[in-house]
Amino acid sequence: LYRINNVSAKNSTFEYSQFGLLLNTAATYNRPFIENCIFRNCLYGLAAYNSGVYIRYSTFSNNTYEGIYCVSMDKASLFLYTTCTSNMGGGLYYEGSSTSSYTFQHSSTSSNKYGAYTQGPLTATLQNSSLYNNTDYGIEAFNNTTLNIRRSDLHGNKIAVLGNGTSSGNYYNSFTLNDGYNDLRDNNTSGSWCIYGKFWAFDTTSIEANNNYWINGGGAPVINVDYKVITVNYAPITITDNSPENGFSFKSAEGYNSSVSSFVLTDNNEYMDVTTTLGTEPLNESVKTILNEDSKVGTVFDDPKRFE
Repeated sequence: LYRINNVSAKNSTFEYSQFGLLLNTAATYNRPFIENCIFRNCLYGLAAYNSGVYIRYSTFSNNTYEGIYCVSMDKASLFLYTTCTSNMGGGLYYEGSSTSSYTFQHSSTSSNKYGAYTQGPLTATLQNSSLYNNTDYGIEAFNNTTLNIRRSDLHGNKIAVLGNGTSSGNYYNSFTLNDGYNDLRDNNTSGSWCIYGKFWAFDTTSIEANNNYWINGGGAPVINVDYKVITVNYAPITITDNSPENGFSFKSAEGYNSSVSSFVLTDNNEYMDVTTTLGTEPLNESVKTILNEDSKVGTVFDDPKRFE
């Protein structure tokens, strides 16, 4: 689809082609919306250029290269209840500008070559997600990427979190792990790491990363065994965890409490009509208050485009 605005694909299967779906949009266009679709046995499951994407309840599997391939993105993207598995390349490849940060929430990538590759001066937020048992790494930060990892499972990869760049000026990656409650255990083979690479945005040699899971049986991270990270000053980072955990319970496949009878994706933060057991009302502040009463069914989150 070339330069088509307001693209929406629902309840569809895309298979056995070079691209399951190829989206070449413009930076000013609304983000394509993909819901409850299957992308399988293609070279690329979904390939998107420019704008952003909103994908939920969809599966990307057995593709030759990437399950999801996003290049030159300009707007923020959201991956919700999305599964990428058994792709010969990566589960998610995402490259974009500083305005194209993305959230990978209640989603998973497993049994791929790698879980997620993120390039550019943007922030990748992993929340309640699983990027586990991939051959190479869980997620890579490349060229000025910031990783915000919260309550996510990155165990069983050769490297859980990897930092890299093309030159010294582009190594300014960083990560946020403190009080993250993440599972960062590696796959326990020779040359495997919880964290490895160049994260030159840090100008200190000590980083707090409390409340994470580093090794079987718990315990603090062990230098030169569980992590090897380089800072701005070419010095190794000492990562401290004063309260390492033994394990966590991850929720990466939760369902909605109520259903949305109709969904219209917008990019201007307009409120939408939603249908719950209470009837159909505009999603405004008063309805948010009503829906969040304990006696009612349904919860409205802060994102005005998403109702659960």
